[in-house]
Amino acid sequence: MGSYTLAIWLIFSPMVWMLLANISQSVQGYYFLFTGNNDMALVSSADAEKVISYLKLHAMNDSIMLASADLAWALPSERVADLNCALSNDINHWSDQPVVNLNQRQFFSCSLSNTDYVVLTPHSVKYAVSLDPRMTLLLDRIYTWNLVYQAGSLAVYHNPLKSP
Repeated sequence: MGSYTLAIWLIFSPMVWMLLANISQSVQGYYFLFTGNNDMALVSSADAEKVISYLKLHAMNDSIMLASADLAWALPSERVADLNCALSNDINHWSDQPVVNLNQRQFFSCSLSNTDYVVLTPHSVKYAVSLDPRMTLLLDRIYTWNLVYQAGSLAVYHNPLKSP
């Protein structure tokens, strides 16, 4: 009985998926059932390598750097965090939500005032805003900083209050 059920499932589940995709395309105009598009805004490895090389030349090893998680892991510093951590540290500045101070849980304060460099990726500009609207306020503040390097869709901003 079990192998018969498995065979039926293997045969009919792709057919059901194709049917749902066709309905989605007919009704909504696209094949992607859940997101509406398949552009996940992946970072070009060549652009990422250029940004990493730039930061190796211009940043100190202990510089605080923020970026989205798809690039933060590769940045050349001992103190790197996800850009959303700045919202967690500066939450009282960005909204009227209750203050949650995460400084006690982190090795360093990654608020924008302490940050040296921010690397904006398509993920942090497009998708983070849709997940947390307060990110728009954070990005507006970063856009007032000095744009020091750009490679493709990646932009490196330097905090003007920090020495280069």
